Amino acid sequence: MKYIFLASFLLLLGAGVVTTLTEPDLRSDVPVLYWVTDRNPARIAQVAGFHDWLIEQGHVTDDGRPMLELRLDTASRDPSKQIVQSIAGVAGDIMDCDIGQMHALGVLEDVTDDAARLGFGVNQTYPALEPALTREGRQYGFPCNVGIISLWSNPATFAAVGLEPPAREWSVDDFERLGRAYVTRANEPGERQTRFFINSALSWSGRQFVITMHRAEGLSIFNETLTAATTDDPRYAWVLSKLRQWTHEDNIMPTAAEASSLAVESGYGGAEFPLFVDGRYAMISTGRWALIRMREYADPPDIRLSYFPLPDGGYGNDLIGTRAAAVYRGGRNKNLAVLFLAYLASESYNQQIVADADALPPNPAYAESEAFYRPDDWPNEWDVHGPTHRAAQERAIAESISPFIAQATVSRLANDALQEVMSDPQLSTPEEAAATLQEEINRQIAMTVRESDALQRRFDEAVAVQEKIDAYREQGRPIPVEWIANPFHRRYYLDKGWATRGEASRNSSLDEEGTS
Repeated sequence: MKYIFLASFLLLLGAGVVTTLTEPDLRSDVPVLYWVTDRNPARIAQVAGFHDWLIEQGHVTDDGRPMLELRLDTASRDPSKQIVQSIAGVAGDIMDCDIGQMHALGVLEDVTDDAARLGFGVNQTYPALEPALTREGRQYGFPCNVGIISLWSNPATFAAVGLEPPAREWSVDDFERLGRAYVTRANEPGERQTRFFINSALSWSGRQFVITMHRAEGLSIFNETLTAATTDDPRYAWVLSKLRQWTHEDNIMPTAAEASSLAVESGYGGAEFPLFVDGRYAMISTGRWALIRMREYADPPDIRLSYFPLPDGGYGNDLIGTRAAAVYRGGRNKNLAVLFLAYLASESYNQQIVADADALPPNPAYAESEAFYRPDDWPNEWDVHGPTHRAAQERAIAESISPFIAQATVSRLANDALQEVMSDPQLSTPEEAAATLQEEINRQIAMTVRESDALQRRFDEAVAVQEKIDAYREQGRPIPVEWIANPFHRRYYLDKGWATRGEASRNSSLDEEGTS
């Protein structure tokens, strides 16, 4: 037996030596950098494009080859794995990540000066994304692509029941009226319902309804300084009640069980997009990246785009997000890694995104073309590109993310609140769920800030600013926009005339400081 163990050991040792001697990194005569990203065939073309860009920009060796080699690492894309590897000092050189979360761990490189030098500053992307890319005025990443969620309708599905698809902008009453009419006409009376107006509120896209609709009422999940939750409010409860009504009373959205049954029957393993193409859903909430899948169909359907419905007099808004790349602070070649962020802002990369329909290009300037608005090969999707691009520039607001609580915790608690309301039988009223959500978020904030003296000091300073904001609101005075950390409130207050910027804002700040 011992000879078997010895032979196995020698075999493994030999294999290890061979692996070490033939490791590609060791055989490369230029630095090798790893990009931690998702499993997407487009990434291969993007890496090749980066190597070509390096040559075009003169970042080459003496014999004209790229001065570095970029390779993909799709195995480390999981956020928990990224955290562990970053803290251990072995993370990838470039990471697609949640910049807020990773910055809080102190593992991201400040690229502000590099961005100014190489042309990938926040002024090269959508203004609404600044909160997602910066912390305390410093930049830590740049978008790989940009996402806006909208509502897509299939005109053929509506025509089959004698209805017109919805308009670009519509009210909540319009949404309900058309939804009820559609499910009445599309399903046989007395039979099990198999066709719905839109996908489930309990899917990932249901979160978009919650965010856009409570913001449409002027409410954010956090206060102006992101120090406390504000969901114990009739406006938040109203949104939860509407989603339950649309699911359990109007039946225009499927329950979780109905959505699961549809997925099994259709044979698509739970994928909502094929159900939309097949006509089981007349509408679906999704983004431009879904066109990648649509283009795989031999005869893709036409699409019409609508924004999320608004209550009467509501504030039109869309949630903007990004898959952003950042440079790992512990990397050995940070001076080379920043070149990849410059590539993301370049024409060559942005034109790839335009052509591939992989969401919106990072730089909005490259979407100002016929190739983007009206791609020759895909006339069925012409109604999507323009409205999506305009929404990103005119209506989009980043998600409100507090530095005092993990965003994953907020998302989980918000989902729990929605599940409590949507369950059958109902476990919580909308009012109870909204109040519990606020209580739980604030409890988690208190626990988080207690763990760090530095975070506690920062929190206390923000609370002091919040007290000044509250005092200004009571007095009816415009609030200096610099005091407002919440991206929704910054935009909303400016649009409403409740905040000031520039000289007037600075004077207000100085006046307040002098009288406090």
